[in-house]
Amino acid sequence: MRYAGLATLLLGCGFSVGSSTTGDADAGPDTGSDGSDGPSSPRKLVFDTTGLTTTLDDVPVLVTIAAQIDRGKVVDPHTDLKFVDQATGEVLPFEVEAYNPTGEIVVWLRVPHLAPAPAQSPVLLHFGSRIGMADPANVWKTDESVHHFALDATDSSGHNHDGTLIGASLAPGYLGNALVFDGMTDRATFAGQTFDQWDRGTLEMWLRPKYSLISDLGGLQPGVLDNGGSLGLGRFYVVGGAMVFQIDVRWTGAASFLHPELPLNAWSHLAWVYDGSKLRVYVNGVEALADSVGTHNFSVTIGSLVLGSSTQAAKMEIDELRISKRSRSADWMKLQQRSMTRALVTFTDP
Repeated sequence: MRYAGLATLLLGCGFSVGSSTTGDADAGPDTGSDGSDGPSSPRKLVFDTTGLTTTLDDVPVLVTIAAQIDRGKVVDPHTDLKFVDQATGEVLPFEVEAYNPTGEIVVWLRVPHLAPAPAQSPVLLHFGSRIGMADPANVWKTDESVHHFALDATDSSGHNHDGTLIGASLAPGYLGNALVFDGMTDRATFAGQTFDQWDRGTLEMWLRPKYSLISDLGGLQPGVLDNGGSLGLGRFYVVGGAMVFQIDVRWTGAASFLHPELPLNAWSHLAWVYDGSKLRVYVNGVEALADSVGTHNFSVTIGSLVLGSSTQAAKMEIDELRISKRSRSADWMKLQQRSMTRALVTFTDP
């Protein structure tokens, strides 16, 4: 079973994102007055949708839980948590990415609708022995492939695009663990095919190039990502004294070579989105580049997706890799950036 031994394996695992709006700093207003070890069930989750212009459906959001609940009542978060849509009473699917029995519980929750502020879509978090059940595949029902790299390269979407590590390893990264490439031939391959003649699609990831100086690249163009067809020759290289990351995105009769600039030795959230006529690249939730390529289907995918390279792999870390057959909107990217930098969710009393 995938979750066996999770608490033991992730005990003490660090999370490198900055301070959380849902962490111990909020213990004052979140502290219960009933003499228990923490606030009583339920708690209300409120989402900051300031700046959104459209309503988003079936949105996976990051929820980090620590002092906001009575941790003495949560032995196993996979069965001792339950999330309920306050408006409809619907029980919402969730996935536990990481669990520290004395620290944070990191959960992905699918929220049915998130509307622009001031509209609210509050969710109630109930906790107690065996009141719920984690359901990862339904969290990611609008994604084709999802990889947290918490314990391995398993696909959380339920579509079985599981990864095999060849030299690459796992180590504390952006959220919990990340996939780490240090050797010249480190790589990871993923089962099945994605982007194969799709008419739209999205690729998202957190990426940290492990170079402190431009000269560390040594004049090479180390490989990051390739699937032998629709996505090819993903690599780092230098333009005008700055490092860029380019993926050759190919369609029938067209190709695009957008290359966003990335900071060295720092995490960035990246997304390539094709909506049926235009390819857009987002960096940290903001559109950075675009190319009007027209209406096409992606090229035939020759092989499985490969991160790294068998000949010249980039030194890097990759976390929260997602692939979807949908074209994610600017609002989606803005909200995902807010979610994964822990600025989306706050806890209140019901």
